[in-house]
Amino acid sequence: MLFCFLLMLTMDNLQKTEKSSRQKKEYRMLNKKRKLEAFFNIALANDKQRRAKEEPIVSSEEPPKKMRKGTQRGDTSVFKKERGEFMESEKKKNGIISERKKRLSEEEYQELKKTLKERKKFLKDQPRFWLRENGKKATLELSPAQRIPLLMGDVQQLVLFGLVGNHIFQDHNRWCHLDHHGKVSQVMVMILEGVGYGDLTSPIPGKPKRCSLFESTFPNQIELIGSDTYDRNIVDDFSLVPLSAKSCRSLFLKYGNKEAELKSKIFRTAFPVGVVKSVVSVEVAENVKDEVKESKVDVPAPLPALPPTDRFSRVHLILSPSQMLEERYPLPLGELATQYGNFVMTKDRYAEVTAHSPMFGLDCEMCLTTAWKNELTRVSIVNENHELVYESLVMPYNRITNYLTQYSGITRKMMNGVKTRLKDVQRDIRNLLPPDAILVGQSLNGDLKALEMFHPYCIDTSVIFNVNGERKKKTKLKTLYKMFIGGNIQEGKQGHDSVEDAAAALKLAQFKLTKTPDYGDAVLGFDLAKYNAQHGEGENKEKLDAIMEEEEPADQTNYKTVDIDVPQPEVLKVMEASSVFTIAAKKKKVGVFATADVMEFYSKYLEYPHDSIQDVIKPGSHGYVLESNYKVVKSVCHELPKFDFVITHMKAEAGSEKDRARVLNSCLKVSESLKDNSLMVVIAGGGKVPEGVEPQPESRPGCFIGVKVAPFVKL
Repeated sequence: MLFCFLLMLTMDNLQKTEKSSRQKKEYRMLNKKRKLEAFFNIALANDKQRRAKEEPIVSSEEPPKKMRKGTQRGDTSVFKKERGEFMESEKKKNGIISERKKRLSEEEYQELKKTLKERKKFLKDQPRFWLRENGKKATLELSPAQRIPLLMGDVQQLVLFGLVGNHIFQDHNRWCHLDHHGKVSQVMVMILEGVGYGDLTSPIPGKPKRCSLFESTFPNQIELIGSDTYDRNIVDDFSLVPLSAKSCRSLFLKYGNKEAELKSKIFRTAFPVGVVKSVVSVEVAENVKDEVKESKVDVPAPLPALPPTDRFSRVHLILSPSQMLEERYPLPLGELATQYGNFVMTKDRYAEVTAHSPMFGLDCEMCLTTAWKNELTRVSIVNENHELVYESLVMPYNRITNYLTQYSGITRKMMNGVKTRLKDVQRDIRNLLPPDAILVGQSLNGDLKALEMFHPYCIDTSVIFNVNGERKKKTKLKTLYKMFIGGNIQEGKQGHDSVEDAAAALKLAQFKLTKTPDYGDAVLGFDLAKYNAQHGEGENKEKLDAIMEEEEPADQTNYKTVDIDVPQPEVLKVMEASSVFTIAAKKKKVGVFATADVMEFYSKYLEYPHDSIQDVIKPGSHGYVLESNYKVVKSVCHELPKFDFVITHMKAEAGSEKDRARVLNSCLKVSESLKDNSLMVVIAGGGKVPEGVEPQPESRPGCFIGVKVAPFVKL
């Protein structure tokens, strides 16, 4: 009897358990359907909202409803009562007892699941573009004083990435990101000379829809630094591709001289550099001195040789303008000149930097002041013999609130009686430094900002030495010094010594000059694992030399065997061998549409500069000359489907509202003719400013970027 009772109890429990598990399963499935339905509704709402943004907003002409008598603002009792009455009437009308949403049937659930799967696949096939931190700093949404403009080379890198992807190294990720770049069907670049960014962004009376459509078509709007700022035309600035690190190494191994490249490009954007002066060694000067006197004929000076301690030119270690922008150095360039309005130049005019230009180690210490920023309190400069040539304590204009002794080494006692001000230090440094001086330091941008000074020739040890393979991650000076020099610095508990740090940074730069340009830089191929394995703790520097003198791979050449005396034109010819068209035209169909006066600048880059429009286009770079801007736009819209990469270049006028509307319509017509999943770039080269008129920010160059994508359509 007991056994039967237990058996019945067990069966009952099993049935209850089975029923409970079945109910849980149904409940989970119901929740899953609800979540899926909610997600789908959100996705549809997002699509609807995005489409609504693209359509012009039409203001309602309905007069505002009058408030009911006896009600006051903020009184919600009437609203709640009316809402309750409305809900009750709807329930009675539709026979609804419960307010719970209607459940999906199995067929509706499967259909919804299929639709979401299609939408997910659709989104994966679309390229997406967005701005990173450096790109957001250049956006037109910021005020002109807050912007840090981008260079034309930044736009060029984005275009190349959209065309060939990772087949060529380009650092476009510095300011933007293009996701699913392999899905880009076309790339269109429209260059508008004589047009400022304000001509495309300012509202045009009577054309609100066109302005709104342009903003939705090109939502990413940034400011550029004009090509004329550094004496270059916009065609060359966009077309010529700068050398990658690998190309620079190959060029250096082949010619042993990269100074020609730096002389042609370096700091022309901001700094007044004088005429190139040849440097003649003392021995050569003595030998030709008498001959020159006797013949009275000008003898051209020979190219400078390297100092006996250097294996390559120190010019190779100087930061380029783009590097200075990326590392946030103060530059008197565009709106940066406004941002650093109180800064002064280290010299009124600079000489060309050479392999013999003197190097000076610089380090500054700062304290926190009532201005809530770190201000200069100590500066030290050492020469190439590591001798102290200048040092001074500086009293900030604002009261010191925190001496930061554990970092700066500055104490209240040290600052007692100090009367030297920042302007005094600036005057001393301007008198001390020669016009071709090279400043060396660890994260030198902070020191120059503390000094409130601009300087063109900078070697940053946190850039030329990189042991982790990521350019943005910096290694401490103390670590670098111990790893490569083999000594210890910053060991005291009283804070840093600016003299010691300045000398340490200079020693690191001098040590690298005895090696190779890629030595100590994992980004350029330095093998840190090999270094760690063979250069253990406590071993001397000769061990490190033995590592670097080992046999290199067969495709590399020993730097000692390189001839450095190579004519400058030969180097420049190699430098300009690579262009956007050379890279893109290998497998792509490239078309340039412009008038005759513009096509003259493109002809040297194109394979077929004066081609005729044909039905079948073969891969390569083709140029098409049209009579007017109207015919340029018309031909581009008609011939776009035949090309992978199209450049439309026009010299436009934007002096009147009619001209601006015409330019705006040209941009929109070309964008409408593009295929889906196309990358669109409009470059405003900068407006024309009449003589005697102060240029306005709206006349500056700008760039407008968008991606044309097709709307999602349910299959």
